[in-house]
Amino acid sequence: LVYQGIRHKGLGTFESVDFKNIKYDESGPTYGGVAVAAFGGGPVDINSCNFEEIGRVGVLYWVSGTFSNNTYTGKGPGDWLDYCLDINAGAAVDIIANTITDCNGIASSDGSTSAGILVTTLYGGGTTATVTGNTLTANSSGMAIGYDDTDTAVINASCNLIAGNIDYGIVASAN
Repeated sequence: LVYQGIRHKGLGTFESVDFKNIKYDESGPTYGGVAVAAFGGGPVDINSCNFEEIGRVGVLYWVSGTFSNNTYTGKGPGDWLDYCLDINAGAAVDIIANTITDCNGIASSDGSTSAGILVTTLYGGGTTATVTGNTLTANSSGMAIGYDDTDTAVINASCNLIAGNIDYGIVASAN
């Protein structure tokens, strides 16, 4: 039962790291497990890493940073959630040249669905992401913008391959 593989409260870089089997009741009721929780002053840059069998979130960004040249493989269909990235609380993250696939679980507790990239202001305003040159396939949604209709998250996306996702390529709940 690993709730967070790394709780990062500073600034720095992760390069060429394999994150695997970081789970905390991934099939409920907690639906937990985060490879990297970045909460410090930032920036936190994550480059050329692999993520597999993560309970819920590859990287939880509450600080700014760059996420580039990584591979995230979700758990596929099942009673769990998968998000390669959960960007929140005013973070500004550049997401460049990653491959994100198989984030398509559904939580049986409330019907929540997975997404390759989630950007929201649920825990703080000013959250933004610039998404360039990524491949997002076989996810419930490639990108999810916002948590509800009061959310003000912003994604600037260009030159991405968003194809073969189950529900949506991009879903926007944000204002």
